[in-house]
Amino acid sequence: MKIIQAMGGKNEGGAELFFERMVIAFHKRGIEQKILIRKTKNKNRLNRLVEAGLDVVELPFSGMLDFTTKKKYKKIIQEFNPDCTLNYLNRATIACPKINGIANFSKVGGYYDKKYYKNMDKIICNTPDLVKFFEDSGVVLDKLKYIPNFVVENGIEAVKKEDYDTPADAKVIFGLGRLHVNKAWDVLIKSFSKIKDKNTYLWIGGNGPEEEYLKSVAKSENVENRVKFLGWVTQNEIGKFFKAVDFYVVPSRHEPFGSIILEGWAYQVPMVSSKSQGGVFLVDNEKNGLLYEIDDVEELTEKIDLLMSDKNLADKMVKNGYKKFRDEFTEDAVIDAYLSYIEKNLNV
Repeated sequence: MKIIQAMGGKNEGGAELFFERMVIAFHKRGIEQKILIRKTKNKNRLNRLVEAGLDVVELPFSGMLDFTTKKKYKKIIQEFNPDCTLNYLNRATIACPKINGIANFSKVGGYYDKKYYKNMDKIICNTPDLVKFFEDSGVVLDKLKYIPNFVVENGIEAVKKEDYDTPADAKVIFGLGRLHVNKAWDVLIKSFSKIKDKNTYLWIGGNGPEEEYLKSVAKSENVENRVKFLGWVTQNEIGKFFKAVDFYVVPSRHEPFGSIILEGWAYQVPMVSSKSQGGVFLVDNEKNGLLYEIDDVEELTEKIDLLMSDKNLADKMVKNGYKKFRDEFTEDAVIDAYLSYIEKNLNV
């Protein structure tokens, strides 16, 4: 099978990192690919994919009126002659042309307008709720498929707490994701300031537009000395941090799937999540994690205190979370599902 995989996003968020995991996983299966990514000044993604042995082309992916990308995408299809395309985020689905004999697939992880998918033959959603959303929007059910995301375990050594201005004997709460209003880091910082155990530090890995605001929140809550902003944590570094920390919190206001919840399960770190879409979908409260109402600082504080004080509960949730990860969200299981679905639907 020959396939074009195209990513229209420029950030280094969850969707973009999952795309990288996908194309590398396909490459490991020996599938011939052409990879299209958005051209940006930051060449980190390009460099990572090229180093992985992939054939990568940069295109503008500038949006609806970007006729240059549409023209170049069509030419690449004509020259490469793939069996299908797999497109991530709206800028890629908009640019992808409909050509007879070539099946167009889209991987969707958000609640987007169906107008962006008119050239897609099949839409692969990472939660059942997204399938329902698109069906309710008028997309026929036969065009929709649920396949979850996956994360990869890395057997690597932990970072040292002391390297991040944190005492070796301190407990560490970890958060990972873009510093964006949707991620609700302000809620976590405010909650962190209220927890009982003051020999605890908060590490937040990510970058984004809210960094200065969040630092000001930490200062106003008098915890700036115990809140450490790590900057962006790459895919290869994630495991190093998870293996160093004691607890994990996903405070998002909006999280359609929540691959980052899977990361916590994979590295066996007890966790608390908000009742975002992804949190409710993935987490069974008090079985594999704790859930709290979105934006509820007091409830989050209670849940963190419970997690930190009840080792038996934490151990039980870690065991169950890891089992769920191994049963449903490994690379092999998800790639098998993608390849099976794609191969069955090439002649659409």
